[in-house]
Amino acid sequence: MRVPTGEAEPDWLSALTSLKGSWFVGIAGAYHESLCAFRGAASGAQLPRFCDCKASDFVRANHRQPKS
Repeated sequence: MRVPTGEAEPDWLSALTSLKGSWFVGIAGAYHESLCAFRGAASGAQLPRFCDCKASDFVRANHRQPKS
């Protein structure tokens, strides 16, 4: 991986160690889906309605920055 000039090399070993020690890791680009996966894993109960992507009132969140 190329590191931009003036920036430190990422500490991949620490990042992987932290990741392996985590119970759950969500994805910012898939925030809604990650939240639903977390709720399902944490509770083991039926998922809330907002996690049903086939529901007629389902709204897909978009957390990306608008293009300029």
